[in-house]
Amino acid sequence: MSFEAARRRQLVDEVREVWKVSIRKACHALRIDRSLYTYKSRRGRSKQ
Repeated sequence: MSFEAARRRQLVDEVREVWKVSIRKACHALRIDRSLYTYKSRRGRSKQ
């Protein structure tokens, strides 16, 4: 099962809302690494 990172974050948010659990517990339940949930892409930033 492979989802885009944005979809995985959305799933974590949905689980958190329905189950009233923390990010850590939602990620664990979905077997998603927490770093994926908090990751911010640096792609597209210009070097200055």
